[in-house]
Amino acid sequence: MKVINKHPNYINSSDRIRKINHAYTIVFQAINRVDKKESTNANKVSSNPPIKS
Repeated sequence: MKVINKHPNYINSSDRIRKINHAYTIVFQAINRVDKKESTNANKVSSNPPIKS
């Protein structure tokens, strides 16, 4: 039975983690931008109710 390397090369894995963290950062920044736009649009809509005639 082949023994799996229990101590992988952590230089490569930290590189991988850095890339994953960078990707998550970009994704969440984009989500936050969309959320900010949506919340400002929602505030504009709620602060200007339609005029009833």
